[in-house]
Amino acid sequence: MIYLDQFAISEMVKAIDTRSKSHARVKQVWRQVFEALERVCKQQLVVCPWSPIHRDESLVSEMFEPLKRMYEHLGNGVGFFRSTEIELRQVNMALVA
Repeated sequence: MIYLDQFAISEMVKAIDTRSKSHARVKQVWRQVFEALERVCKQQLVVCPWSPIHRDESLVSEMFEPLKRMYEHLGNGVGFFRSTEIELRQVNMALVA
């Protein structure tokens, strides 16, 4: 399991999206990172779960849709719950007990 920081997701999007304003300035190592991650994700050797924090941080970006596609693509349907939801579930389990 690899948790990708929003910075890494943003840099990978800029590296592969030729329409991005920052495409020419981003280090091409990020394209290699994306290609390597995509390969091991497709082989089901690694999962890169997305987080609600990814969505929250992406909402203010002009690249929201490409960022969302990236973290959902690499997450392959796997994501984390919000911490508040986990807390509510734990409280509920304690109350039931």
